[in-house]
Amino acid sequence: MAITITPAEQQQKDWEKTFIREYIRDSGYREFMGPEPSNVIQTKKGNTIPGKSLTLSLASGLSGDGRSGTDEDLVGNEESLSTYSHQININERVHGVLISKEQAKYSAADQRALVGPLLKEWCMNETRNDISDALLMAASGKTLRAPLNTLHNEEASVAEKNSWLTDNSDRVLFGNAKTNLVAGDFAASLASIDSTNDKLTGARVSLMKRIAKTASPHIRPLRVKGKGREYFVLFTDTRGFRDVKEDLKNDNLAGRERNVNSNPVFQDGELIHDGVIICEIPELPVFAGTGASSIDVSPALLCGAQAIAAGWGQLPELTKRNESDYGRKIGRGIEEYIGISKVQRFRAGEPLVDHGMVSGFFAGVEDA
Repeated sequence: MAITITPAEQQQKDWEKTFIREYIRDSGYREFMGPEPSNVIQTKKGNTIPGKSLTLSLASGLSGDGRSGTDEDLVGNEESLSTYSHQININERVHGVLISKEQAKYSAADQRALVGPLLKEWCMNETRNDISDALLMAASGKTLRAPLNTLHNEEASVAEKNSWLTDNSDRVLFGNAKTNLVAGDFAASLASIDSTNDKLTGARVSLMKRIAKTASPHIRPLRVKGKGREYFVLFTDTRGFRDVKEDLKNDNLAGRERNVNSNPVFQDGELIHDGVIICEIPELPVFAGTGASSIDVSPALLCGAQAIAAGWGQLPELTKRNESDYGRKIGRGIEEYIGISKVQRFRAGEPLVDHGMVSGFFAGVEDA
């Protein structure tokens, strides 16, 4: 049992009354989350316990010709809905902090008041890591590289990675061309990526967008209400973002006002190119040493609607430790029932296809 001890330098000193908490990034995914099917990350809430699942219903667009003219009968020429499902497996997530009443008195800051906000931030951090894992899933709980969340996810086997590649060959891109894909061999496809020709650029972002539009079934773009505008969202790691930002530098200087407050050349933040919002997620892991000449490979995930599903059987709740050693120990915890996964179209006997995503892999050479 580990009890929090107040460091000597913080005992009975003229110190700030609150801790300077470790900075934890507000999730770069938050603005793309919501309960509607039009969101990149669709959220769903239900009264579900760990070990059970929540179900998302998916449907393909209608593809029939319909009928036209008074002499054309519609009866017998209707089209059936093509429906699929996606299961969100729910797990329990808990954490806690134990403080002794004596040590809390020594601290110049209020440790008990600090615990709740820190536990909530821990949950936010874990949720961000779960979404990053989901973006790189081959199947439920099986990631294409070592996962960030090792409690509920594990790295997919070679066979599972190859099976994912085969089932999703019309919605992946390795480097600068679709021909870099080695059929049925994920590792060999990564090894085709070199440091010179296969960086993430504006042209490759546009290519991924075209792949999304021509894949079968299509990947649904997001829509701006009232404007008829469509767009996709691309998540990439820091190295991929570095390369595409540099590639788009001249476009942004020539085509946009040189305003230090709004031009991405001078400011950090999202990029926009060809109807694609490009977001940097520093926590997205690289595929270390898997490219040509053992270079690192950066992921770039172009997402449309319903790319990821996040389900809660119970939203985060603060809890208390029942055993307090006659009031001498203070225990505070947090509990939630949650599941996050890539949305994949499931129907018995059919391939497991990513519903709303094009997966890209590009040179991710570390800064010299």
